[in-house]
Amino acid sequence: MPRGARPAGGFAISGLHDLEPIRLCYLNDTLAMDAAEARRNAPIGMAAPVDGDWTLLVGGAEYLTIYGGEAVLQGAEVVGRLRSSGYGFTIKRNIAYSYLPMALAKPGTKLEVEVFGERIAAEVAEDVLHDAKGDRLRV
Repeated sequence: MPRGARPAGGFAISGLHDLEPIRLCYLNDTLAMDAAEARRNAPIGMAAPVDGDWTLLVGGAEYLTIYGGEAVLQGAEVVGRLRSSGYGFTIKRNIAYSYLPMALAKPGTKLEVEVFGERIAAEVAEDVLHDAKGDRLRV
C-alpha cells in the first residue's frame, strides 16, 4: 500500500470491544486511526440496538387470516409491521413476528395488530412457545 493511503475496507476481529489498544500497536501502521476515530468506531461505545425481531401472540384461540405486513400499533402509533405469521396448533394461538423498538420488546407488552381494518389485541411473547409439561399431547 502506498504511503499515506488509507484502507477502504475493514476486517472483523472477534471479541474486540475497544480500539485504543489497536491504535497503540503495530496494526495501526496500516489502519492509521487517530484517538478520536478509535473512540468513535469502538463497539464498546456504540448504542444498543434500537429494534429487534419479536414474537407476538395475536388475538385469542380462533384462527385469523394474517398474511404479513399488517401494522403493529401501540395506541395510535404504528410501531412495526408483521414479518410473518401462522397458527400455532399446539398452543392454539396466532403467532406472528415483527421488528419492534427495544422499549416495547418485553414479554407481556400489550399491542394491537390491524387485520383487515380491525384492531386485534396482541402481546409480546417469549421466543419459545411450547407445551413444556406435555399437557396437550394427544393419546
